Amino acid sequence: MRRGLSGAGDRGRDAFRATGSRFIRKHTIGVAVGILVVVYGQMLLHPVSLAPHDPFDHHLASTMCQRAAPIAQVIADDNARAILTTDYPVMSWLRFYLRPQIPVIKVAEEYRFPDAPRATAEHFQSPLLYVALHDDMLYVIKRSFSRIEQIKGLQTPLLVYRVSGFKSEPHGRIP
Repeated sequence: MRRGLSGAGDRGRDAFRATGSRFIRKHTIGVAVGILVVVYGQMLLHPVSLAPHDPFDHHLASTMCQRAAPIAQVIADDNARAILTTDYPVMSWLRFYLRPQIPVIKVAEEYRFPDAPRATAEHFQSPLLYVALHDDMLYVIKRSFSRIEQIKGLQTPLLVYRVSGFKSEPHGRIP
């Protein structure tokens, strides 16, 4: 014969559920507040250094002014006409933080900016810079340019390359 929900074994489980439920309800807000204090404290005060791969810094771009300064210096030294990028965050950060303003051409994922003007052959005249977070999309640049040289020694976690020798049809958007 089957026991119903009121069997002896079920009473013990129900008592545990009620006790566990009370415990969780009692401590949930305190645990949530504690997590928020730790996360926001790390984000704002940086008591524990996570550099150079700090996820808070990456998402908030809190040090982007310092990251963009060496790139601005390379732009001035090389008299670059535009910056190429394949990364959405890099494109957004450079458009906002980089001074002086020069065109930032997004040469991958053109679907992100369908209404933005297309880059023309004039934009691809040398000298150019390619800036990225990772070198996983460098093949996109290698297909279109004959000379790519990484600039080393910059005080920025971004990868910066000198690019010249445009050899294909213009592509990309300038948001």
